[in-house]
Amino acid sequence: MAVQPLVADETPEHGLAPGHVVVREHPVELMVAGLEASLGSASVQAWAGLEPAVVRSLYGRVARVVERLSAHKMAAARVLETAGTAKAAGAASTGSLLGGDFGGDRREGDGLVRLGQTLARAKASGTEGAFAAGEITRAQAQVIGSILGGLDGDVTQGEREAAEATLLGEAPGLSLRDLRARGDRITEAFRPPDQVDRDEEQVVRARERAAWAATEFWMRDTGAGTYQGGFTIPTVAGELLKTMLDAVASPRRNHLRRTDNPTNSNGAGNGSGNATGAFGPAVGNAGSTGGVGSTGGVGGAGAGGGGGPVGVVDEGSYQQRLGQAFCALIEHAPTDGYAPAGGSAAVVAVSLSQEKLVSGIGCGTTSTGVRLTAGEIRRLACNQRVLPQVFDGSSLPLDHGVARRLFTRHQRIAIGQRDMGCVMPGCDRPPGWCELHHAGQPWAAGGRTDLDQGVMLCAFHHHLVHEQGWVIRFHPEDGIPEFRAPGAPKDAWVRNARYRPPRDLGVAPTTA
Repeated sequence: MAVQPLVADETPEHGLAPGHVVVREHPVELMVAGLEASLGSASVQAWAGLEPAVVRSLYGRVARVVERLSAHKMAAARVLETAGTAKAAGAASTGSLLGGDFGGDRREGDGLVRLGQTLARAKASGTEGAFAAGEITRAQAQVIGSILGGLDGDVTQGEREAAEATLLGEAPGLSLRDLRARGDRITEAFRPPDQVDRDEEQVVRARERAAWAATEFWMRDTGAGTYQGGFTIPTVAGELLKTMLDAVASPRRNHLRRTDNPTNSNGAGNGSGNATGAFGPAVGNAGSTGGVGSTGGVGGAGAGGGGGPVGVVDEGSYQQRLGQAFCALIEHAPTDGYAPAGGSAAVVAVSLSQEKLVSGIGCGTTSTGVRLTAGEIRRLACNQRVLPQVFDGSSLPLDHGVARRLFTRHQRIAIGQRDMGCVMPGCDRPPGWCELHHAGQPWAAGGRTDLDQGVMLCAFHHHLVHEQGWVIRFHPEDGIPEFRAPGAPKDAWVRNARYRPPRDLGVAPTTA
């Protein structure tokens, strides 16, 4: 216990004998003891008896108390760091020392040490005071300290204080992201506008260079049919990637998914019909989750798992949908613009027997030793992501997968004009997000790569068609692709209800 000796003859009002020493606890000890006693006076279950408006008000007060306590924890960590207590105790850091005393998390203590150092270097006494008073949060104190610490060395103390006052005044109404952005132009507090623009450009340029220098990517084979990885990329690249992934994984596209049997949708009867329902992607059970979203196939098949039965949809979490969208992005990435590495283009070669390719049963092997099902090879072959090498028992392939397998650029344009996007009923994916699929006789069975054999399918539905065996035909009158679900009656054909002007087709579209 820390004590403060009080000698009686120096304070005669106590009426004690001269030389008598009074032991008084340190104010910090008194504060902690008072907090412990106060917290013990009410149980956490007592909150259930309060009105919501009261709870909200009290929560704000408790949150401010917690931040004030964080300021005290920061001060305590700074004292221990300065005294070298961790080294004397054999601990690797102050955070490790404090984590060993309680909680087991060294990052908490180390973070408090860094915060104290940041505020000290920035000479941000006002920020530390606001933090201790519960006026700002620990995260806001860290941001403000970093901003002030990044000011030029020629900034005077008065200018620094003006900048600090501005940040402290605006922090309560700003998100952390906006507070950081405000810091880019904080010299507005003491410099003319034209100089502020130059200051901001300098700050942002330095951040861009640092972000590029910190950029990295890693991935590893888990051995369980998945890859796991992570990355650090500049913010602008991250925003672009997130936008592309959200375009596929967005919950707003849930209208493309359904849990009832799709053959019950309107138009699934005799002859052709216009389905008003939506046929969703059958998402297989996701594989293990990695640093880059969750792994698993896009749409119909998870990595190492097949798509579900018709009408049974595993929606998955947002992280799983992002992972599946990431797979779709990889499969759509152009490969013709990359310089060959070691004589190989940016495609994967797969070897398999002619019998397996035609039957769709069995597996093939990539040049790196990965085994893929024949069905997956046939799906990827539609989109030039694998180069199938077909063998009949000899050491050289019968076909190297190029001559008749791929649709040309002009064929893609023509098919896009007819299909106007993914042709699966209910899907609204535009042509740019679609792949070309051999809808007539499969390429694996010797089918031709002609205009009347190709249809556009998005990645979700391309998986579904290959995994579940949907049948596609071209209507004999207007040539529009139509679908029949596995197990459906032979005359239960449905089509995408996308509007097509008659004169654009050269013939009036057939209706139900």
